[in-house]
Amino acid sequence: PTLDFNGPTDICLGQSATLSAQFNYADTKIKPVSSYLCLNPSGSNTNNTTVVQSNCYNSAYENWRIELVTGYTDRYFIKNLGSNLYIRPLNGATANNTPITQAIGNDASFHWEIIDHSIGRFHLKHTQSGKYLDVNGGNLSPNTPMILYTFHGGANQQFYIDGGAIPYYPSVYTYT
Repeated sequence: PTLDFNGPTDICLGQSATLSAQFNYADTKIKPVSSYLCLNPSGSNTNNTTVVQSNCYNSAYENWRIELVTGYTDRYFIKNLGSNLYIRPLNGATANNTPITQAIGNDASFHWEIIDHSIGRFHLKHTQSGKYLDVNGGNLSPNTPMILYTFHGGANQQFYIDGGAIPYYPSVYTYT
């Protein structure tokens, strides 16, 4: 069947779908596979606030909008719905261990690719650097910051996109 995204659909837990090209965003939670905590901005929820994993409390700050970048079918902005800010490496830096922050902007430093790892698991690749969203040190504790890091494929670089379909994503998924 074709999924016409018009509301929450969980592609991680039991859907079979081919996504249509009718929508350019999806609202979701993003959870590291290693900890299954929720990504949130830390503390003040303002410009350049570090993004961390934390306990899930069902707040607006653990909800993210994955928005297709105009002119692309494989690049996305990731916007926090509580703060209305987008994630990127701090000041657009591209080095390993650069903290992931939320900021105002829409240049290439805010572009991400979503790469299928396996059923329901994804890597988030920063397109400008070629590096990946990573839970710093593979730490399982709440308040661990997200960083940019060279790909190694570990569970701390895999994420569930929980509660929303990925717009324009060109795959068919069947989950059990």
